[in-house]
Amino acid sequence: MDFGLQNKVALVTGGSKGIGKAIALELAREGADVVISARTQSDLESAAQEIAAETGRRIVPMPMDVTQRDQVDRVTAEAAQQLGGLHGSISRQFREGCPAFSASFCHWATVNRRAGR
Repeated sequence: MDFGLQNKVALVTGGSKGIGKAIALELAREGADVVISARTQSDLESAAQEIAAETGRRIVPMPMDVTQRDQVDRVTAEAAQQLGGLHGSISRQFREGCPAFSASFCHWATVNRRAGR
């Protein structure tokens, strides 16, 4: 099934293991380039290499703690700059009352508007 993700860019939080990694893999299989984020750089690099080897897509590991707004802002901006914008984001994590995560959605919208997406 074609979900229209060919050459799109997505950011997946919690993308180094488990459900987040599986989501990143499926997005890449559908033709998207994917930024994966989590807190542990070594896990991110391993997951990125594995997904890229299987799919041939660009998988960019970027460490981030979603509870830290400055990290959310940095990663979304860097991801958009490196890959020409973000078409979507998937958060495998939810932390009730986490201001950084809720604020990041507005930031993603701003980044996408600036990139003409």
